[in-house]
Amino acid sequence: MVFGRYYPAASFWHRRDPRVKVFALMVLVVMALLDQNLWWQVLVFTACLGLFLTARLPGMWVLSTLRSFRWLLGLTFLLNLVINREGNQLFRVAGFSLTDYGLRIACTYFFRLAALLLGGAWLMGTTEPILMVRGIAGLLRPLRRWLPGEEIALVIGMALRFFPLLLEEAGEITLAQRARGVDFRRHRWRRKIKGLLAMIIPLFLSVLRRSGEITQAMEARGYVPGAFRTSYAELGWKNGDTLTAGLSFLSLLAGLTWRWLAG
Repeated sequence: MVFGRYYPAASFWHRRDPRVKVFALMVLVVMALLDQNLWWQVLVFTACLGLFLTARLPGMWVLSTLRSFRWLLGLTFLLNLVINREGNQLFRVAGFSLTDYGLRIACTYFFRLAALLLGGAWLMGTTEPILMVRGIAGLLRPLRRWLPGEEIALVIGMALRFFPLLLEEAGEITLAQRARGVDFRRHRWRRKIKGLLAMIIPLFLSVLRRSGEITQAMEARGYVPGAFRTSYAELGWKNGDTLTAGLSFLSLLAGLTWRWLAG
């Protein structure tokens, strides 16, 4: 599982300010949600692949990210394929009519979700967690009269930091169960659900223990919500960041204009 991990490299995107990368991801999300046209979603997905290539992230990360969320992608594809019954019928399976319109909508949502997952993996792969927190806080700073930007950024950063740790802990629990002779992969669904519960309970206890440790560490360091704090990681805006933000904004305007003209 590589989702949520930082990959150090000397690339254009690694040198960019985290505020620019967060803004670029926001533009990408808006573009993905802008239209349900299949070829539009393929174009957004291709743009995400281009971000991976220009960031010099390992090519296997694309497959690893999609494979990690294969059940979510597959379930999204099947539900849209079965629920949408408009259009011409292609074939009939188990009493369900599969149509060309349902197939197009299923592919559209598949590429949309895959693009969003790759966009998140790209952002976390090119940005250190502490810099990402500073970038989110910087973007939310103009709204500090209505939103606690620093606290929201801290929560998001801690969640992103916890995600890969919890996955590693879940893998260790699974290996410990197999070492004791418990392997639910070869049993029926009822036994598999019991095995899943046997993993979730110790994982939940581990989350509570880790959260308590982090709370004690923050209190020992004098953390006060809402108080002014300096940061070890200082952000620096460069000409490349201005160019990237401008191109992202122009891309957003172009997408909104195209959607408005298309009706």
